[in-house]
Amino acid sequence: MANSKRKCPCCGKYNRPEEGVEIMGRLYCSFDHASEYAARIKLKGTAKREKQERKEVKERKRKLLTKSDWIKKVQTACNAYVRYRDNGKKCVTCDSILYIGGVGGGFDAGHYRSRGSAPHLRFNTLNIHGQCKKCNTWGVDKDVYTEELEKRIGADLVEKLNADQLDRKYTITDLERLEKVFKRKLKMRKAREVA
Repeated sequence: MANSKRKCPCCGKYNRPEEGVEIMGRLYCSFDHASEYAARIKLKGTAKREKQERKEVKERKRKLLTKSDWIKKVQTACNAYVRYRDNGKKCVTCDSILYIGGVGGGFDAGHYRSRGSAPHLRFNTLNIHGQCKKCNTWGVDKDVYTEELEKRIGADLVEKLNADQLDRKYTITDLERLEKVFKRKLKMRKAREVA
């Protein structure tokens, strides 16, 4: 049994104890293989430590984010979802076709009731639709947006949006969850289109 072949951890070649070099209970083909294996293990440990350190730094940075920072992060995730959802559709206020790409994402996620006048609806996807940059920047007649929105989601939902005055107080935990929800929705929508 003492003469049985053992596998070199470095190259996988089988050797008898008298053919190889035994170091700390492992049988290697040569000293070169022993040092190469040790270097590989050290590198693997270093990579693992670096990954752990990056994770800890990321977590510390997340803890430093203010509520305002989280609102911006959620708005970015929400807008990305709306842009992907409305890619290839017609602008909600004009006839131009919307495509992702170009500077600033190609088109905007335009709010029916603005974030300033209705901040409680800023993350409601029924209130946000793809809008070309020109219409979103320079504004359009509210009636045009309302008319198209009624075609897309129905007059009863538009009426509910207009009547919604329920104030929403988001905590940082709520905002973290919302960001995850929008990212997951975007990922699921992309996966559905690929399949």
